[in-house]
Amino acid sequence: MGTDRSYFPVTKFSIEQSDGITCISEYLRQRTVDVFGVANEMRVIHNFVNCDIYRPQEGKRNEEKSLVHISNSAR
Repeated sequence: MGTDRSYFPVTKFSIEQSDGITCISEYLRQRTVDVFGVANEMRVIHNFVNCDIYRPQEGKRNEEKSLVHISNSAR
C-alpha cells in the first residue's frame, strides 16, 4: 500500500482521523509527514523485542490480558 496513489485518499483520511499513530522508525514517521502532509502527532515505537528480557516464564500462567498488533505492508 504505502504511497500507491490509488490508496492515497483513504490512507490520508485514516491517518488524519486516527486517535493515535505509531511508526516503527523516525524515517517512516518523516516519510508519512512528507507524503501525506498530515500534522497529527506520530510516535515512533521501534520494531524491536529483546527476547532475553521478554519471554514466557516456565510453569507460570499469566492471568493478565495482552494486546498484540502485528502487520506488514508490501509495496
